This record gives sequence, C-alpha cells and structure tokens, in this order.
Amino acid sequence: MPYIADSFLGEIDEIQRRFQIEEWNQSSGYQLPADIPRSRALKYAKHYGVNHARELEDAIAVVSKWLEQDVNVIDIGCGPGMSARVLQGLAFNVRRYYGIDHSASQVWLARQLNVGTGSTCNFSKSLALLPVVKAPLLVIMNHICHQDDVSETDLHRWATNLKKMPPYRILSIEPQLVGAKQGKLLEIFRDHGRRTRELCNVLTKSQFKTAKLTKVIAVD
Repeated sequence: MPYIADSFLGEIDEIQRRFQIEEWNQSSGYQLPADIPRSRALKYAKHYGVNHARELEDAIAVVSKWLEQDVNVIDIGCGPGMSARVLQGLAFNVRRYYGIDHSASQVWLARQLNVGTGSTCNFSKSLALLPVVKAPLLVIMNHICHQDDVSETDLHRWATNLKKMPPYRILSIEPQLVGAKQGKLLEIFRDHGRRTRELCNVLTKSQFKTAKLTKVIAVD
C-alpha cells in the first residue's frame, strides 16, 4: 500500500521544472547545513525528506493512542514540510501547523509544497519567533536530534523557546543509537521547569538500515 508521502515525489519534480532549477549532481547528504542551494534541498527532499515522512506515518500507526487527533503542531527541523499533510492524511485535524528549519532553502521548498493551505501552515527559520500556540499541542522532532549540527545547547534553547507554550506532547523519531541525544530530552525539558513523562518508547519501521526509536513525551 503506498504511503501518503509518496505523493510528494511528483510535486517536487514539478517545482523543480517550474523554477528551472538544475539537478544537484552530488549526494544531497543526510546532514544538511543551513546554507544550501535550492537544488540540494530538492534532492534531499526526494530521498531523505520523503523517507522521513514515511517513517512518521509508520510511527504514528504505532503510537497514535498517545496523541490528540485534533491538534496544533510545531515541527522542529521540518525540512521540506511534509508532516502536516501526512497527519491530515491519517485523519488528524491539524488546526495550525508551524514548521521550523534553519535552512532558508528548506523553508522555501516547504512553502511551495504547502501552497493552498492558507494560514493553516506557517514556516520560519526561528522557533523563538512563534506566538503562544494553544493546546492541544504536538511538537514533532523527526530525525533532528541525530543531526551533527544539533547540539545539547540547541535542545536547551528549544526547551527555553517552548516554555511559554501550554502543556504539549513531543513525538520524537530517531535512529536507535547508543548515547543518542534523544535520550536526554526528558532531562533537558525537566531542567527548564517542566514536568516530563515518557508515555511510550518503541521501535518503529525504518526506511534505512538503522532501526527507529519512537518516543512520546508529555511536557506539563
């Protein structure tokens, strides 16, 4: 059965044709710095972006009972911004979606892929600039803690930025690795004055060699 995310493949090709962007002729790499050209963002989206969106779909199939179905969403490290449409395809009512990514090219592509959503989807490079988002709130962190250029300092900064938010749940999907930064999320968000509880910790389907560890964390 095809994934919801598979529909993005043709749309990415159409965006590339419409804006006359030449093919990135090297590997996109799975670790993306902020300053990348649009051609590299497009190539990344066709492989890693779509595969991570498939992993999100598989993870939600396992952990949905711990998630609200009618929800506002903050997506940290949103990449090409596929999560909102994946959630909607899984019968979630996404009231407002805020995608955050440090790359201007990723934010540009996310906006192109979500044309027609009006004010429902918003994309930005800065989590700090978000308004207070009403509950119920889901914070997605899909394959972001594993990024080499994401440090514990970044995680602490995000926890600080989210302090103004009402209680929320974090959906974290990461490669299952020893010593991964994902394992420090509970402690980091607790350090910033929030009560945290791990609601589930399960292996979910991976599109790559390394198994995916999916957690749902309540932040009160």
